[in-house]
Amino acid sequence: PVQPDSPAVRRLYPSANTAAYSFDPLIGYRQCDTLIPGIGYWLKYRESADTVFIAGVARLADTLNVREGWNLIGTLSSPIGAYTVDSDPPGITTGLFYGYNRGYFIADTLIPGEGYWIRTSQDGKLALDASSPATAFKRTMRTEFTDRLAAANVIRVGDHAGNMASVFYLGTTESDDSSTAGYLFELPPTPPGGEFDARFASRRMLETVGEGLTREIPILISSPRYPVSL
Repeated sequence: PVQPDSPAVRRLYPSANTAAYSFDPLIGYRQCDTLIPGIGYWLKYRESADTVFIAGVARLADTLNVREGWNLIGTLSSPIGAYTVDSDPPGITTGLFYGYNRGYFIADTLIPGEGYWIRTSQDGKLALDASSPATAFKRTMRTEFTDRLAAANVIRVGDHAGNMASVFYLGTTESDDSSTAGYLFELPPTPPGGEFDARFASRRMLETVGEGLTREIPILISSPRYPVSL
């Protein structure tokens, strides 16, 4: 969340079990020994995590380079609303950010020290500014997303460790291929080794089934601690 004096992973998070892993849409996950502000990372801890204090220069605004596809980004030194993030070119994101806490969730606020996924339709830039207002377009996309999920049936996938994820299915005559709907419900890449995840084999959290029809869509469950409950 700040520009630290030392960017070394072992200096910032001395009790972490692993190196940090960033994500590149072209090559996937890669191991990092130093952390760059503005980039998001996976970092694995034991069951009981440390409380860490990271000193450095505050970051109240930043412009991040993003590539077409999924990007894992960092945040600023103060919380900002997800719908305040602007893009260049405009409209290359849906405004939906995903965080992770024993499973993926939609984030309305970007919290300092956390990493978030965002999908872009082309290469460009994201502008994060603690003083920027929310935009109506991004709020509309969020409303469309939540309305569709509220109308759907839900399967919750849990395991013995308390991890929980949900997948949704909806009986409808509408198509999901128009506008941004084709990727609106697509989930970020599965976590690197050993972290829980559940999703349809299509990589989406919501699938549609035509009224009166039947579809078979496998649910993929990664790294559960058995027993698993549905």
